[in-house]
Amino acid sequence: MKLINQLTKVGIAALLIVLALFPWWAAGTSKPDSYMNVMIIAASSGILTLSLNICMGYGGLMSLAHTGMQMLGGYAIGLAMLNYDINPWYGIVIAIIATSIFSVLMCSLVCERPTSILE
Repeated sequence: MKLINQLTKVGIAALLIVLALFPWWAAGTSKPDSYMNVMIIAASSGILTLSLNICMGYGGLMSLAHTGMQMLGGYAIGLAMLNYDINPWYGIVIAIIATSIFSVLMCSLVCERPTSILE
């Protein structure tokens, strides 16, 4: 068991080193933007997968709101960048605000109804 734990720690350390060195490696290739785009998409998909695993796997909850919120955030960033020509970092803030407002509205409408039915 100790050997497995040590191998896991070494594997995680190696993965972190590879991920830390990836931008410099990608900058030396002929198309660094395409490599970075693939890594960004893979990272955002990984984060979504982890959140779904926590919600559905450990919690046993069936919810597709994670995917909807990710799509709404991407749509908000895309609209902000294309229509208003703003910095992508400000677009991320706009996406956070848009998804927060939508999730509060969704929870207030969806979660309020079952409680009023049960009373």
